[in-house]
Amino acid sequence: MRYLIFAVLIFALSSCGNHQSKTEDEQTAAKTGHADLQTALDSIAKTVDAKIALGYINIETGDTFSYNGRSHAPTQSTIKFPLALMIMKQVDSGHIKLGDKFVLTQEEKETRTNSTLLKDNNNASAIPVHTLLQYMIHVSDNISCSGFTRYVGGGKKN
Repeated sequence: MRYLIFAVLIFALSSCGNHQSKTEDEQTAAKTGHADLQTALDSIAKTVDAKIALGYINIETGDTFSYNGRSHAPTQSTIKFPLALMIMKQVDSGHIKLGDKFVLTQEEKETRTNSTLLKDNNNASAIPVHTLLQYMIHVSDNISCSGFTRYVGGGKKN
């Protein structure tokens, strides 16, 4: 199943080329590509006992696609790398520094997960941004992911 998801993601990301503004023909071709992707995902979904949800945005062109985009699906660890990129963008723009202490909420700290982050940092509430990034990316820590998700304005329940 991991290989299937990886293949689908690679297919989706491969459409993220270096384009300037699109002509009407290019926009039609992009929509045709979406139809092909939709058909491929429909075909895959029929053969697996799993819920498939996928979305992407081409950050260069603004082109988007989603498959079951409104359905609720756990992100598991797929969100952690893009979230780290968002945090690093905040660092690059000077909004935060890697050495800044990031305060985790009590609710985040009480997340039911086996967190080496909290064990290694004496259950501290204020932990440097670089440490949270390290734990989120290297050991897939969910608590740091929850904190950063809150920071960027995500994770709100409808």
